[in-house]
Amino acid sequence: MQVVHITLHPGELLKLHATPIDVFLYALEGRGIAEIGGGRGEIVADRLIESFARVPHRLQNASDSIFRFLAREDAETLK
Repeated sequence: MQVVHITLHPGELLKLHATPIDVFLYALEGRGIAEIGGGRGEIVADRLIESFARVPHRLQNASDSIFRFLAREDAETLK
């Protein structure tokens, strides 16, 4: 398992990508837009969302304050 802490400043977004393993995203602070598999929705602090393996996803900060979240990659799905 790997956990990464990511901060997006206003207007920043991650490149659309897919991972070979499941990813859990937990918003710590602020709000952002999650795009997962063609769907799009807001993610706010204290919200957990999941992106399954090989599904394109990205997060974007469309607000005027920072958006911080944790991304947990579950290496167990590789077994």
